[in-house]
Amino acid sequence: MGRTKGMTTSMPDAWGKSGNCLPITVDVSVFGTPAGEKDERVGAGASKLEPVRSEISITGFAGASCKPVRGGGWQIDDGKLRMWLDFPEGACCSADGDACNVWDLAPGVALQGIDVDIPAGRLYFETDIWDDTDLEEQNKRYIGARSTAWRAKSEVTAIEKAKNPEKRWSAEKNAWVTEVSKEGFVSEQLKRAALAKAERVQDEIDRQRPKRENLSREAGQWPSDSPARWLGRKGTLLVKRSGVFGSLPFGIGHHYTCVGTWSAEPEEPVETFWTMPE
Repeated sequence: MGRTKGMTTSMPDAWGKSGNCLPITVDVSVFGTPAGEKDERVGAGASKLEPVRSEISITGFAGASCKPVRGGGWQIDDGKLRMWLDFPEGACCSADGDACNVWDLAPGVALQGIDVDIPAGRLYFETDIWDDTDLEEQNKRYIGARSTAWRAKSEVTAIEKAKNPEKRWSAEKNAWVTEVSKEGFVSEQLKRAALAKAERVQDEIDRQRPKRENLSREAGQWPSDSPARWLGRKGTLLVKRSGVFGSLPFGIGHHYTCVGTWSAEPEEPVETFWTMPE
């Protein structure tokens, strides 16, 4: 959690100005039963999400502090996973001077990172999510399109080689000879058009499928009775901020703003045979 390069946020300018991040780890249990309450961003049909422990320990340069965390909810809609947890006291790095002495750090160093916090309330987690079967199907489509492009490329390559063949020894002529073979104009243009189309299809399918480096390290079940699923490796953390009646100088009502990134891995990974070709 913290301000990163290229990140757009409406948090105050002083928030995260140091560039330091505040790491937070929360172990959660994912249920398929309805959540205890509704949330307008996650949706009315949210299912239950519970932290394994009622407190989290936040450790920074200035020491460690414990903050309570409460359960929330989650929902998958159109390939997006949205969920929330409640932090009734917010989350921040301790600025206790005694803790600084324990760490035996200079005051300036000890205070690094305390400009990163989240206000008391609800923290939202959002990322992409894919069923393993869907990724496997996308993978097969890509391999098929790549094979079609390779075949089309080999036909055009053969045309080019026929135009500029290597010399060969002719015993009949007792000399090195070059035998040029030309493809018909219409046939050549059709093969070149087929190659261009095949490469466009391959590139489009490649753009649509997620790359392996953008997925979680392991697949898991979300919830426990679901098929194998993959999460996006870098999701977005958001908080809800008020408009003219709150701390913002613009707007009426509220909006959601980014306060960092998050990732998650299953406690019990699911074995899959899916791999992403290079």
